[in-house]
Amino acid sequence: MRRIVTRHIIPWIITLAAIFFVSRDIDVTSLLSFLKQGHAGLLTGAVLITICSYMFRARRWQVFLPTANLNYKNSLTVLIFGFLMNNLLPARAGEFVRAHLGAKIAGCSKTFVLATIASERIADGLCLSGFFLIFGLSIESGKDSVDFRWVTYAFALVSVIVVTLILSKKQIFYCLDILKNKFDYPAFNFLLSRIRLFLEGFEPLREPSALLTIFLWSIFIWTLELLVFYSVGSAYGGLISLHTAVLFMVSSNFSSLIPSAPGAIGVIEAVATEALVASGIERELALAMVLTQHCIQFLVTGLGGSIAFQLIKKQVYSSVRTDIPILQSSKKILARL
Repeated sequence: MRRIVTRHIIPWIITLAAIFFVSRDIDVTSLLSFLKQGHAGLLTGAVLITICSYMFRARRWQVFLPTANLNYKNSLTVLIFGFLMNNLLPARAGEFVRAHLGAKIAGCSKTFVLATIASERIADGLCLSGFFLIFGLSIESGKDSVDFRWVTYAFALVSVIVVTLILSKKQIFYCLDILKNKFDYPAFNFLLSRIRLFLEGFEPLREPSALLTIFLWSIFIWTLELLVFYSVGSAYGGLISLHTAVLFMVSSNFSSLIPSAPGAIGVIEAVATEALVASGIERELALAMVLTQHCIQFLVTGLGGSIAFQLIKKQVYSSVRTDIPILQSSKKILARL
């Protein structure tokens, strides 16, 4: 019962509360008016750039798996399918589906593949933090700027902690060996071996050449993403500032980490809309921007993920373990597509 409440009821309570919060003062007529006047060319461009972003993400993922048998086609197929399942399953469970399918195709441990996905998320988080750091330090002085600077410093501190942990592999392994010698039990040793294998998945982030490649790919990918947010924001009534586009991107992506219903529906709208309103954008216009960008993500991952599912269901999906709840849920959902 506790698991049901944690995994299903609480996320939906958060989502419904977010939807109520974001819609409480919205003029629906004004919102629809903004949505109708969106610039078709800029929005089409945003869709195309989003597609390119996922294609480059697939290439970057190969850098995290240099020794695995994962060609570009399989990397793109599994990656886009995982993003689709993130939008259909709660708590970003699509990452686990991606790890299972990626391990099956690449011929390596699921724990290792999951670690590469975690590495990918760390790279994304650090890159977003960097954008936010630049944005926060470039705001003019004032009450709002003080608030933004505190958030910026918090992100910078988290980034330093993450990098320190990544670079402390030998020290962490030394501690694991001490624990293994002190508590020599099969179950505990298995847990420690999983932790060790998981940490091995962060190896590309410790190799200077691979780290540089990942850094450059991440900057390029998130610059494309920034262009998407800039295009969406500019599609409604004129060009927005670069600072506003960065705020739009950062608030949308970090709000998706809040536990909520599949796809972070409502939560992204609530957080990103409030952030844009705080920057001086009209509430209805801000919500129109956020809804449009969210719909573009659903469109690209929905169509791309559905095509990916058709490509891999005979090759991989029918042969993976069916007793895994996440895979059972994903197969039931996709059977209705």
